[in-house]
Amino acid sequence: KRTGEILLLLNSNVEEPCRIWNVSMRKELEALIDTAEKDRTPNVRRDIEEEFAPFQDFKYASIGTELNIGGVYVRMFNNQGKDALSKIPDVPLFARALIEYV
Repeated sequence: KRTGEILLLLNSNVEEPCRIWNVSMRKELEALIDTAEKDRTPNVRRDIEEEFAPFQDFKYASIGTELNIGGVYVRMFNNQGKDALSKIPDVPLFARALIEYV
């Protein structure tokens, strides 16, 4: 069941105050994984740090211009209207970050 849930999430488009996931992001992730796999030396055992090194500084270009304050994408927050606060797991953290930003 868990695998099915993960696949459903990976193939769904989501735009919520704390999470954005779309086709562009899937393509970026796929390209990153493909590149990392091609650059990987076959039959060589590597520790976990070496395995994840190609992913360490990765940032999604497709959401690079999204304003994120306290883990909340402000555009999505504004689009959600009065229901936006219910989708934020830590409202006080967001409020403090917003005050600090302003």
